[in-house]
Amino acid sequence: MAKPSKKLCAVTVRRLKDAPVVEAGSVAGYGPIFNAGAIYHDGAFHLFARGVRKGHARNKGVGPRFVNYISDVLVFTSENGIDYMFQQVLARGSAKGVNCYEDPRVQTIRSGGADHVMMTYTNLPDPKLGRPWQIGIHRLAFADGRFALNRTSGRVIGPDGWPDKDAVVFNLQGGRVAMIHRIQPNMQLAVFDSLDELYDSGAGYWDEHMRELDSHTIISPGPGALGVGAGAPPVPTEDGLLLFFHERTAESQYTLNVA
Repeated sequence: MAKPSKKLCAVTVRRLKDAPVVEAGSVAGYGPIFNAGAIYHDGAFHLFARGVRKGHARNKGVGPRFVNYISDVLVFTSENGIDYMFQQVLARGSAKGVNCYEDPRVQTIRSGGADHVMMTYTNLPDPKLGRPWQIGIHRLAFADGRFALNRTSGRVIGPDGWPDKDAVVFNLQGGRVAMIHRIQPNMQLAVFDSLDELYDSGAGYWDEHMRELDSHTIISPGPGALGVGAGAPPVPTEDGLLLFFHERTAESQYTLNVA
């Protein structure tokens, strides 16, 4: 993998308000609310967040970190992008479907001559199944100022049996569709001719992807860091695509980076 040159520059960051965008416990029945993605659509900002239901506790024994842990996708809306109001629970974790929805990202993809609003997320299986987290994807519909989940559109994508997460999808030049994902500790890029090809990608595609994983790796963590992962989908600029991503340090602290 070619190592990109690093350009250091000063960036000034200013908080727009002292309080969090969404407070933990601000929605009845939920405690932590975090790791959100946002999209501007139909004249409003729509924030999609992981909401953890109340009643979970840290596991004092062996096994998963928490017990009675279920997370859903909560939607908040804003006219100015700063002040958000709770609107709805978009997707609920269920033993009969996705056990837990984590870290949703919503993006508009152009494919087949039409725009498609897609939500990617981490699909966290029931710990009793012994399965790793994987990438989930759903199509979203929009009407009367709110998004709705197309429930029959849910898919798990990515290599079977490998822990995979932090996925964002976006368009490349020529109409192709790309997905950034994270097989620990690096970030990889998967490219498809269309959204349908991504949606229907099977073992043949992902087996080959895993055999050549180094050639698909685009960003690796710095010395001593534990891992990296995409944040928002890449932002198109005059100079190319700008990607915001996080890096987890050896001290388990998170930094915000751009590439």
